[in-house]
Amino acid sequence: ETQGYQVWRVEDASAMAARVAGGDLPDLFIVDMQMPGGGGPGAVKNLRDTPATKFIPIIVCSAMSTLHQEGWFKDQPKIRFAQKPCQLAEIAGHVQDLLR
Repeated sequence: ETQGYQVWRVEDASAMAARVAGGDLPDLFIVDMQMPGGGGPGAVKNLRDTPATKFIPIIVCSAMSTLHQEGWFKDQPKIRFAQKPCQLAEIAGHVQDLLR
């Protein structure tokens, strides 16, 4: 928000799915690998398997190493990784890159 973007937050994966099902589609998702209710690979898979969100860019935040995460998503386009603790400058850089 401090970078001029409109942000909406959800408490868990099911709340995210409900917003998407209601047609509230963002320009980009930021997903926590340990988001309650099915974060990480499951959340990314659900977003990629849903026609309306299939091509929306995703930033995955995690305390796990980037190399470990890249193995899970190696064939997925438009995904970037940020290792926790996430830095605003890194996230902002990914957002700018993905929304070009």
